[in-house]
Amino acid sequence: MDVDGKIAVLRRTIKDLKRVAVAFSGGVDSALLAVVAHDALGDDMLAVSVSSPVVTPDDSQDVDRLAREHGFALHKIELDELGLEAFRHNDAERCYVCKRHRFEQIACFARENGFEHVLEGSNRDDLSDYRPGMRALAEYPCVASPFLELGYDKADVRAMARELGIDVWDKPASSCLATRVERDVEITPAVLERIRKGEAFLREIVGSGKQIRLRAHGQCADLARIETDPEASERILKSAPAVAGALEEIGFRHIALDLRGYRMGNMN
Repeated sequence: MDVDGKIAVLRRTIKDLKRVAVAFSGGVDSALLAVVAHDALGDDMLAVSVSSPVVTPDDSQDVDRLAREHGFALHKIELDELGLEAFRHNDAERCYVCKRHRFEQIACFARENGFEHVLEGSNRDDLSDYRPGMRALAEYPCVASPFLELGYDKADVRAMARELGIDVWDKPASSCLATRVERDVEITPAVLERIRKGEAFLREIVGSGKQIRLRAHGQCADLARIETDPEASERILKSAPAVAGALEEIGFRHIALDLRGYRMGNMN
Protein backbone atom coordinates (compact mmCIF):
# COMPACT_ATOMS: atom_id res chain seq x y z
CA MET A 1 0.00 0.00 0.00
CA ASP A 2 1.36 3.45 -0.90
CA VAL A 3 1.58 6.41 1.48
CA ASP A 4 -1.72 7.96 0.38
CA GLY A 5 -3.46 4.62 0.85
CA LYS A 6 -2.09 4.27 4.37
CA ILE A 7 -3.24 7.80 5.23
CA ALA A 8 -6.71 6.98 3.92
CA VAL A 9 -6.92 3.80 6.01
CA LEU A 10 -5.75 5.67 9.10
CA ARG A 11 -8.33 8.41 8.51
CA ARG A 12 -11.16 5.87 8.14
CA THR A 13 -10.05 4.01 11.25
CA ILE A 14 -10.12 7.20 13.32
CA LYS A 15 -13.36 8.48 11.78
CA ASP A 16 -15.14 5.29 12.85
CA LEU A 17 -14.37 6.17 16.49
CA LYS A 18 -16.65 9.27 16.23
CA ARG A 19 -15.10 11.37 19.03
CA VAL A 20 -11.52 11.12 20.27
CA ALA A 21 -8.91 12.71 22.51
CA VAL A 22 -5.34 12.39 21.23
CA ALA A 23 -2.48 12.04 23.72
CA PHE A 24 -0.24 14.68 22.17
CA SER A 25 3.49 14.95 23.00
CA GLY A 26 4.82 17.05 20.13
CA GLY A 27 6.64 14.15 18.47
CA VAL A 28 5.98 12.90 14.96
CA ASP A 29 3.77 9.96 16.03
CA SER A 30 1.27 11.96 18.06
CA ALA A 31 1.45 14.90 15.63
CA LEU A 32 0.37 12.65 12.77
CA LEU A 33 -2.48 11.24 14.85
CA ALA A 34 -3.64 14.73 15.85
CA VAL A 35 -3.55 16.13 12.31
CA VAL A 36 -5.35 13.15 10.75
CA ALA A 37 -7.90 12.97 13.59
CA HIS A 38 -8.64 16.67 13.23
CA ASP A 39 -9.05 16.24 9.48
CA ALA A 40 -11.40 13.28 10.00
CA LEU A 41 -13.42 14.54 12.96
CA GLY A 42 -13.02 18.30 13.19
CA ASP A 43 -14.31 19.59 16.52
CA ASP A 44 -14.90 16.02 17.70
CA MET A 45 -11.14 15.70 18.18
CA LEU A 46 -9.17 17.24 21.05
CA ALA A 47 -5.42 17.06 21.61
CA VAL A 48 -4.43 16.54 25.25
CA SER A 49 -0.85 17.20 26.33
CA VAL A 50 0.96 16.92 29.64
CA SER A 51 3.00 19.73 31.17
CA SER A 52 5.55 18.24 33.53
CA PRO A 53 9.08 18.72 34.90
CA VAL A 54 10.27 15.76 32.81
CA VAL A 55 9.03 17.08 29.45
CA THR A 56 11.83 18.49 27.29
CA PRO A 57 11.65 22.18 26.30
CA ASP A 58 11.67 21.27 22.59
CA ASP A 59 8.64 19.02 22.97
CA SER A 60 6.75 21.66 24.97
CA GLN A 61 7.37 24.24 22.26
CA ASP A 62 6.34 21.86 19.47
CA VAL A 63 3.08 21.01 21.25
CA ASP A 64 1.98 24.64 21.24
CA ARG A 65 3.29 25.43 17.76
CA LEU A 66 1.80 22.40 16.01
CA ALA A 67 -1.64 22.93 17.55
CA ARG A 68 -1.56 26.55 16.44
CA GLU A 69 -0.28 25.87 12.91
CA HIS A 70 -2.64 22.96 12.21
CA GLY A 71 -5.64 24.55 13.89
CA PHE A 72 -6.70 21.85 16.35
CA ALA A 73 -7.87 22.38 19.92
CA LEU A 74 -5.39 21.68 22.71
CA HIS A 75 -5.91 21.02 26.41
CA LYS A 76 -2.97 20.82 28.84
CA ILE A 77 -2.88 18.76 32.01
CA GLU A 78 -0.40 19.86 34.67
CA LEU A 79 1.39 16.90 36.30
CA ASP A 80 4.40 16.46 38.56
CA GLU A 81 5.70 12.90 38.50
CA LEU A 82 8.28 13.84 41.11
CA GLY A 83 5.45 13.68 43.63
CA LEU A 84 5.34 9.91 43.07
CA GLU A 85 7.83 8.09 45.29
CA ALA A 86 7.93 5.08 42.96
CA PHE A 87 8.89 7.40 40.09
CA ARG A 88 11.61 9.23 42.03
CA HIS A 89 13.23 5.92 43.01
CA ASN A 90 13.88 5.34 39.31
CA ASP A 91 13.88 1.56 39.25
CA ALA A 92 12.94 -0.72 36.35
CA GLU A 93 9.24 0.17 36.76
CA ARG A 94 9.70 3.95 36.45
CA CYS A 95 8.22 4.18 32.95
CA TYR A 96 5.26 2.04 33.95
CA VAL A 97 4.56 4.25 36.97
CA CYS A 98 4.80 7.40 34.85
CA LYS A 99 2.69 6.15 31.93
CA ARG A 100 0.02 4.79 34.25
CA HIS A 101 -0.19 8.11 36.10
CA ARG A 102 -0.40 10.11 32.86
CA PHE A 103 -3.02 8.01 31.17
CA GLU A 104 -5.08 7.82 34.32
CA GLN A 105 -5.34 11.62 34.19
CA ILE A 106 -5.85 11.78 30.42
CA ALA A 107 -8.49 9.03 30.45
CA CYS A 108 -10.31 10.68 33.34
CA PHE A 109 -10.37 14.05 31.56
CA ALA A 110 -11.53 12.44 28.31
CA ARG A 111 -14.35 10.57 30.02
CA GLU A 112 -15.54 13.66 31.89
CA ASN A 113 -15.67 15.61 28.64
CA GLY A 114 -17.46 13.05 26.50
CA PHE A 115 -14.53 11.52 24.62
CA GLU A 116 -15.00 7.76 24.58
CA HIS A 117 -11.60 7.01 23.05
CA VAL A 118 -8.05 8.18 23.74
CA LEU A 119 -5.58 7.69 20.88
CA GLU A 120 -1.84 7.27 21.47
CA GLY A 121 1.00 6.98 18.99
CA SER A 122 2.89 3.75 19.66
CA ASN A 123 4.00 2.13 16.42
CA ARG A 124 5.22 -1.36 15.51
CA ASP A 125 8.88 -0.50 16.13
CA ASP A 126 8.10 0.28 19.77
CA LEU A 127 7.42 -3.41 20.36
CA SER A 128 11.11 -4.25 19.81
CA ASP A 129 12.37 -2.12 22.73
CA TYR A 130 12.00 -2.53 26.48
CA ARG A 131 8.89 -0.42 27.13
CA PRO A 132 7.27 -1.11 30.53
CA GLY A 133 5.01 1.86 29.86
CA MET A 134 3.23 -0.18 27.19
CA ARG A 135 1.88 -2.41 29.95
CA ALA A 136 0.16 0.58 31.53
CA LEU A 137 -1.71 1.39 28.32
CA ALA A 138 -3.37 -2.02 28.39
CA GLU A 139 -4.95 -1.14 31.74
CA TYR A 140 -7.18 1.49 30.12
CA PRO A 141 -9.76 0.02 27.70
CA CYS A 142 -10.47 3.49 26.29
CA VAL A 143 -6.91 3.83 24.97
CA ALA A 144 -6.41 2.85 21.33
CA SER A 145 -3.15 2.62 19.35
CA PRO A 146 -4.07 2.99 15.65
CA PHE A 147 -0.53 2.52 14.31
CA LEU A 148 -0.19 -0.79 16.15
CA GLU A 149 -3.65 -1.86 15.05
CA LEU A 150 -2.79 -1.15 11.41
CA GLY A 151 0.76 -2.53 11.60
CA TYR A 152 2.45 0.78 10.79
CA ASP A 153 6.10 1.24 11.76
CA LYS A 154 8.16 4.40 12.29
CA ALA A 155 9.08 4.64 8.61
CA ASP A 156 5.38 4.58 7.72
CA VAL A 157 4.64 7.29 10.27
CA ARG A 158 7.42 9.56 8.99
CA ALA A 159 6.39 9.04 5.35
CA MET A 160 2.74 9.89 6.10
CA ALA A 161 3.69 12.94 8.16
CA ARG A 162 5.95 14.20 5.36
CA GLU A 163 3.20 13.68 2.79
CA LEU A 164 0.81 15.76 4.92
CA GLY A 165 3.32 18.57 5.39
CA ILE A 166 3.84 18.04 9.13
CA ASP A 167 7.23 19.63 9.67
CA VAL A 168 8.29 17.33 12.52
CA TRP A 169 8.22 14.35 10.13
CA ASP A 170 12.01 14.02 10.51
CA LYS A 171 12.25 15.13 14.15
CA PRO A 172 14.70 12.88 16.02
CA ALA A 173 13.14 10.43 18.45
CA SER A 174 12.54 12.09 21.79
CA SER A 175 12.05 10.90 25.35
CA CYS A 176 11.46 12.47 28.72
CA LEU A 177 14.32 13.87 30.79
CA ALA A 178 14.00 11.04 33.33
CA THR A 179 15.37 8.60 30.72
CA ARG A 180 18.72 10.39 31.01
CA VAL A 181 19.19 9.38 34.66
CA GLU A 182 20.98 6.13 35.51
CA ARG A 183 18.61 3.56 36.97
CA ASP A 184 18.31 3.51 40.78
CA VAL A 185 19.71 7.06 41.02
CA GLU A 186 17.05 9.29 42.57
CA ILE A 187 15.34 11.71 40.19
CA THR A 188 15.19 15.16 41.75
CA PRO A 189 14.33 18.64 40.43
CA ALA A 190 18.02 19.58 40.66
CA VAL A 191 19.12 16.60 38.56
CA LEU A 192 16.49 17.30 35.88
CA GLU A 193 17.43 20.98 35.74
CA ARG A 194 21.11 20.06 35.36
CA ILE A 195 20.28 17.79 32.43
CA ARG A 196 17.93 20.33 30.87
CA LYS A 197 20.54 23.11 30.97
CA GLY A 198 23.31 20.81 29.80
CA GLU A 199 21.41 19.53 26.76
CA ALA A 200 20.33 23.07 25.84
CA PHE A 201 23.99 24.13 25.80
CA LEU A 202 25.06 21.07 23.78
CA ARG A 203 22.32 21.67 21.20
CA GLU A 204 23.77 25.11 20.57
CA ILE A 205 27.10 23.43 19.81
CA VAL A 206 25.85 20.64 17.51
CA GLY A 207 22.98 22.49 15.82
CA SER A 208 19.33 21.62 15.33
CA GLY A 209 18.14 18.25 14.07
CA LYS A 210 20.95 16.29 15.71
CA GLN A 211 20.18 13.43 18.07
CA ILE A 212 21.85 14.09 21.41
CA ARG A 213 21.46 12.85 24.97
CA LEU A 214 23.16 13.99 28.15
CA ARG A 215 23.10 10.98 30.47
CA ALA A 216 23.66 11.45 34.21
CA HIS A 217 25.46 8.71 36.15
CA GLY A 218 26.60 8.10 39.72
CA GLN A 219 24.75 8.35 43.01
CA CYS A 220 25.03 12.14 42.85
CA ALA A 221 24.18 12.16 39.11
CA ASP A 222 27.26 14.30 38.54
CA LEU A 223 28.96 12.27 35.80
CA ALA A 224 27.82 13.47 32.38
CA ARG A 225 27.99 11.05 29.44
CA ILE A 226 27.25 12.66 26.08
CA GLU A 227 25.73 10.56 23.30
CA THR A 228 25.40 11.91 19.77
CA ASP A 229 26.29 11.11 16.16
CA PRO A 230 29.87 11.21 14.73
CA GLU A 231 29.54 14.63 13.07
CA ALA A 232 28.17 16.22 16.23
CA SER A 233 30.86 14.46 18.30
CA GLU A 234 33.52 16.24 16.22
CA ARG A 235 31.92 19.59 16.97
CA ILE A 236 31.84 18.81 20.68
CA LEU A 237 35.52 17.76 20.67
CA LYS A 238 36.50 20.97 18.88
CA SER A 239 34.75 22.91 21.65
CA ALA A 240 35.88 20.60 24.46
CA PRO A 241 37.17 23.32 26.85
CA ALA A 242 33.96 25.33 26.52
CA VAL A 243 31.80 22.20 26.89
CA ALA A 244 33.67 21.03 29.98
CA GLY A 245 33.53 24.47 31.55
CA ALA A 246 29.82 24.92 30.91
CA LEU A 247 28.86 21.48 32.22
CA GLU A 248 31.04 21.88 35.30
CA GLU A 249 29.39 25.22 36.01
CA ILE A 250 25.98 23.53 35.76
CA GLY A 251 27.04 20.96 38.37
CA PHE A 252 28.68 18.00 36.62
CA ARG A 253 32.03 16.92 38.08
CA HIS A 254 33.04 14.50 35.31
CA ILE A 255 32.30 14.79 31.57
CA ALA A 256 32.65 11.99 29.00
CA LEU A 257 31.86 11.66 25.30
CA ASP A 258 30.53 8.18 24.47
CA LEU A 259 32.53 6.81 21.51
CA ARG A 260 29.65 4.46 20.63
CA GLY A 261 27.38 7.41 19.90
CA TYR A 262 23.65 7.70 20.49
CA ARG A 263 21.84 4.42 21.19
CA MET A 264 18.11 4.51 21.78
CA GLY A 265 17.04 2.94 25.07
CA ASN A 266 20.55 2.07 26.26
CA MET A 267 19.69 3.21 29.80
CA ASN A 268 16.92 0.58 29.99
